[in-house]
Amino acid sequence: MSHDGLFNARFDAIVRDLADTEDGTEAPETATLVPAAPALPPSPLDEQDPVTPLAPLPPLTGVVHPGGGTPTETKRSTASRARSWIVSRTGIQTTAVTLGAPSAVWVLAEVSAAQAAGWTGFGSGVLIVGGGALGVWSLSKNLGDAVTVTGLGAATVGLQTALAVAPSAWAGFIGWALGALGAGAARVAYANGRKKPEAEVRILAAEAQRREAAVLTEQFKAQAMLHRAQLEQLKVHAALTAAAPVAVEHHGLPYMPTLRGDETGAETALMYALTPGRWADMAKERGLEGTAVIRCALTDAGIEADIRLDGRWDHSKLAAQEGPIRAMASIETATRVHIGPGPRGDVARILIRTRSASDGLSLAWEPGRPGVGVDEITGEIVDIPLRPGNHVLVAGMTGMGKSVSWRPLAMRAAGDPLWAVILLDPKRQEAGQWSGKIRTVGDQDGTNDEIRQLIYDTVREIVGEMLHRQRIAPGATWVPTTKYPELLVIIEEGRQLIEMDKDPRWSGVLAMVDDLYTLARAVGIQLLWATQYPSRTNGGITAMVDENTATTLALTVSGSTSDRVIFGETAGATGWEPSTLDGIPGRCMVKATGRTPNPVRVWFVADEVVRALPDAAPWHSAVAAPAAPPAAGDPEEGLTENQRAVLAAVRAGHAGPSDIERATGINKGSVKRSMDRLEALGLI
Repeated sequence: MSHDGLFNARFDAIVRDLADTEDGTEAPETATLVPAAPALPPSPLDEQDPVTPLAPLPPLTGVVHPGGGTPTETKRSTASRARSWIVSRTGIQTTAVTLGAPSAVWVLAEVSAAQAAGWTGFGSGVLIVGGGALGVWSLSKNLGDAVTVTGLGAATVGLQTALAVAPSAWAGFIGWALGALGAGAARVAYANGRKKPEAEVRILAAEAQRREAAVLTEQFKAQAMLHRAQLEQLKVHAALTAAAPVAVEHHGLPYMPTLRGDETGAETALMYALTPGRWADMAKERGLEGTAVIRCALTDAGIEADIRLDGRWDHSKLAAQEGPIRAMASIETATRVHIGPGPRGDVARILIRTRSASDGLSLAWEPGRPGVGVDEITGEIVDIPLRPGNHVLVAGMTGMGKSVSWRPLAMRAAGDPLWAVILLDPKRQEAGQWSGKIRTVGDQDGTNDEIRQLIYDTVREIVGEMLHRQRIAPGATWVPTTKYPELLVIIEEGRQLIEMDKDPRWSGVLAMVDDLYTLARAVGIQLLWATQYPSRTNGGITAMVDENTATTLALTVSGSTSDRVIFGETAGATGWEPSTLDGIPGRCMVKATGRTPNPVRVWFVADEVVRALPDAAPWHSAVAAPAAPPAAGDPEEGLTENQRAVLAAVRAGHAGPSDIERATGINKGSVKRSMDRLEALGLI
């Protein structure tokens, strides 16, 4: 048993022994050995208006006492035990004093009567020996109760008997006197016997008081810490909500932090660091002199702060100081920070992305929902225009949602009578979902080579439609009709077309696609090239696709090399790094005119939503049937525009890809592919 357990057991045993009484009554409540815990005075902090409501201070209750129970119960039981102890012991003492001597006289009279009747010394001997033995045993045990008095009385009676037997006139007086002395001795012996438990009770009570004081001290410490935390919170709140807005010199823009009531502790600390006074105190030592905070607000995307810039600064220079700003505001490394232009030329805006604007937002696409997704930082709807010539590149690793990400755009076109959708799917995975809803190639029965031939024929058909529209176009802008709708051509996995072009059976398919990218805008055609291989070694993106792409949607890719292939050599320096998107399907970056590299969550179009589209007759060219491969006797039949231009340049005396590029204005990659095709046909 532990020290505390021994202490509590001993305390309970002594108090229980002292509290036993015959009537079981309980005295009125008296003062307890352990004082009650005092109540703390009300704090002035409770009357303030904090950032968030302060929790009320807990009452000082539940103090642990050695004997168990609450303070009130302990006080009542202790008073009852003390009363019982006094009553029971006083009764014993009174009995010992008042009854000891008379009982000795009574026993003496009885023994004298017995002697007169012939009782001899045998009886006296029994009394002497028995009484003496009982008295010695009782004293040795030091029981401290009535047994001691009885033993001493019996021993005294034995002495009285011995004197009574002796023929002496003084025998009665001496016996009576010895009886009185025996009673007094019993009183002294009992008084000495009860000193020990009384001393133990006092020691244990003192220990209980000491422990009680220790408990109260810990509670006071806890409450002091709570008050201190509340005081710090109020200091932050006071800094954020000054009595009057702070007017910024030369601008007249008031600084008023926008509080929402759902700030986290980290966000509150960041907003405190972005108050004008704190910023000014730290800006000098961080090399940010000439900047000042003029606005700070918590938005759906995190904390937004506007920074006034003097003549030494612009937003790009401030963006280069992201490291010192992070250190100054103690921004966590994992928290994204964007520094860009503000509402005026002399103001920069800092976005600390402590939360996402898409949190709690349903991403399910439904008819009539605008755009293709939502900006995680600003909460703005992100759209990819459905517009001829606005060619789109979609790139991302397997499993990141590449095929699903272009579905919102295709759903919009499929629901517009002035648009037609053509899906070329050499991997034969996505076309089946759209079968019967749009023009699909890749869901037909047959071998992979047969599907590739269908894709080749369909590309030729689209090129033929383009040439026909060029001849009948009324002007520079195509006006769509139900007979000549605008076309959205989706190439689902462009790398397969690159592989097809290496096969002599389908050589020239990339040259035809290059013609579409170059000339299709004027005749109402928009192209979307999707690939999961955005790398130079695997060749998922051609030079013509890269040069003519107006909008890029990039999901998570494998690394910085893919970042540069998609967004150029400055991708890392400008923040266009889709490799940092954490591998979340449907999370992407959308680069278009005026967009920043904010993460975007794309609307999710489920398979059943696609299948719920009404059946529609697929688009086919009204004038150009799928063309057959050129006849052996006419090698120039079926050449593309680029191939014809390269052939004409060669015949005019130009040699080499660079010379032909300058003469025709066609990029070098397309020139080389055209030359390869012309060589295969024996034309050069």
